[in-house]
Amino acid sequence: MSSEPLDINGFLMDYGKIVETSAAQLLEISEEQSKAAKHPGKWSAKEIIGHLIDSAAHNHQRFVRAQFSDELVFQGYERTSTTSSRSDSCGRQRHIMR
Repeated sequence: MSSEPLDINGFLMDYGKIVETSAAQLLEISEEQSKAAKHPGKWSAKEIIGHLIDSAAHNHQRFVRAQFSDELVFQGYERTSTTSSRSDSCGRQRHIMR
């Protein structure tokens, strides 16, 4: 471990740059490219983004509920069907990225 103190402002600035750069790169992908899986049976870029959004939403709910419970019992998650339905209904990526 490093003995230097964490530079939170530097970290946040770097993180912000990564988000901006990534968003710009994602917006360069066409709608058709975002829906195409690179290999049969693999997820498309749009499905991966849908999964990340869906996972973040589910995990946020879990953290909020855990604050008010004495037991850490979490509801299950069907990632394949949820991601597939999210991908079909989430619209164009420009809307998702805003």
